[in-house]
Amino acid sequence: MGTRSREGDPLREQLDELAGAVRGTGEMQVDVAAGLRAMIVVRAAVESAAQRGAPVDVRHLLGDAGATETEIDVLTGTTY
Repeated sequence: MGTRSREGDPLREQLDELAGAVRGTGEMQVDVAAGLRAMIVVRAAVESAAQRGAPVDVRHLLGDAGATETEIDVLTGTTY
């Protein structure tokens, strides 16, 4: 079994970034909110596909994931 190079491995790069941020020697390029928004978009696409292209309420998905109303407003850009 050969040794697999970690260079160019996106997961490894993210873990290295996280480790640097925890140690105080670097910063995350993508913040938690941006990561969560990306994950919710993917989940909404999967749910929509499962429902034959039906619209999906992203606010509902965020609520199901445990986000508060304030967090949902911030993440969806609907702060009042």
